[in-house]
Amino acid sequence: MATLRFGQHIIKSSVVFLRTELSFALVNRKPVVPGHVLVCPIRPIERFRDLQPDELTDLFQTSQKVAKVVEQHFKARSLTIVIQHKLQPYGLI
Repeated sequence: MATLRFGQHIIKSSVVFLRTELSFALVNRKPVVPGHVLVCPIRPIERFRDLQPDELTDLFQTSQKVAKVVEQHFKARSLTIVIQHKLQPYGLI
């Protein structure tokens, strides 16, 4: 598996629970709430607007899959999905 990054952090493949061709998902190391996960593009980008259309589609489809699992596992009735838009790669959920 190629090296994955989230901002300045190198992500070990052992913490990635879902990977597609263009996205990956992992549990946040410092979760704010139970079920706090990150869905990230594989290609490092600086801004949300830098995503290519296929990357954007994959990122949101992956987020939707992860959201379904989080809702079922935690018996959640709602979710908060956030785009973390900083001067480093970001994640969703």
